[in-house]
Amino acid sequence: MKFDFEVFWDKFQELKPYQQCNERRNSVISHMKELSNQHINCQSCIGRCCTFEFNSMQVTPLEAIELYGYLKREGKWDSALLEKNIQDFRLDKYLSSGSKSLRRYYTCPFYNQGAKGCSISRKSKPLGCLAYNPNEINVSAEGKCTSNTELLENTINDHQKTIDFCNEFIAKELNLFWKKETIAVALLDLDRIFHP
Repeated sequence: MKFDFEVFWDKFQELKPYQQCNERRNSVISHMKELSNQHINCQSCIGRCCTFEFNSMQVTPLEAIELYGYLKREGKWDSALLEKNIQDFRLDKYLSSGSKSLRRYYTCPFYNQGAKGCSISRKSKPLGCLAYNPNEINVSAEGKCTSNTELLENTINDHQKTIDFCNEFIAKELNLFWKKETIAVALLDLDRIFHP
């Protein structure tokens, strides 16, 4: 079944739970700004956290649809880039241990080598990316950053009902089979739905 993204997105944005859920990034972004005001930021780092050495980011349907919309609206959509990312890191080959799917390490397709390497707006990044920050001033090497899991958990807990509603709504409407997926796989899955 073919869906028109703009029609779906307009319908989705009108839902009250999404309007409430859309605020979930605010506390995490505020924390990033507070750190940055103390000169604790990624300005001098090459971003190894975004590479296959450390990155195993998975996105929910909600995070994927927001990122998809951002890429389309900003003219940054590049299916060839996503397909190459999947191929390079074999993200289409599922690994499991019994009934549990194993996380895959891969370089984010939106990572640009060098300082401030992420090409995605803070307003569209997955929460896990936003919560991963340096621990000290002028970080330029790996091992000096961590995920603020307490902030991340509190943010998710504060918005749990609306996050769950939004993820379930998207998954049901678009007939998605996954609850979390790597960025490139999730985005291309959405694109196949909107542009079969």
